[in-house]
Amino acid sequence: MKIIHVGVNKTGTVSLHEALKILGYESAHWKYPDSKNHLIRKLIDDNIKVNRKLFDGIENYDAYLDFQCNMKIIKIIDKQYPGSKFIFTERNIQDWVESRTKHIKKHKYIKGDKYSKWKLKNTLEWEMEFNKYKSNVVNYFKNRNSDLLIMNICDRDDQWEQLCNFLGHDIPDVPFPKKNVTGGNNNVK
Repeated sequence: MKIIHVGVNKTGTVSLHEALKILGYESAHWKYPDSKNHLIRKLIDDNIKVNRKLFDGIENYDAYLDFQCNMKIIKIIDKQYPGSKFIFTERNIQDWVESRTKHIKKHKYIKGDKYSKWKLKNTLEWEMEFNKYKSNVVNYFKNRNSDLLIMNICDRDDQWEQLCNFLGHDIPDVPFPKKNVTGGNNNVK
């Protein structure tokens, strides 16, 4: 079973990554940990070009998070990795826009980056795209509730209950990790 984050960034993905590691999963967040510059999404795109399974080369991981997922990718993963669990993280939309804006300013993204779908839009466009994308994800899984968890890590206090019930785990006796809350991405592996 693979665990696939199908939400967008700045919605608690680092916290989810750390929580999955606490539960014993090998988790890759944004780039795979064995490298400094290998983005998960670039590997997926390269694998599509040569007709390989999407996670070929990094199949040793159980979970894949924050890699600019879209509906096309979700459908391929769903077909190639049957029995996978999909997690859509969300948060208050205004808080997400504010966090996303800070993230872009901090990293000074440049125009032309093909992985920057969310980077160059105005905030109203972000909100509309977020809502449309979420609706598409929910609709895709509408008859498969046990395969999709919509999880609010940032604004709720029952994260362990949500995650462990979904994955069939006992709830650990440690607080749910809250990482990258102020925008620092330190110590993510």
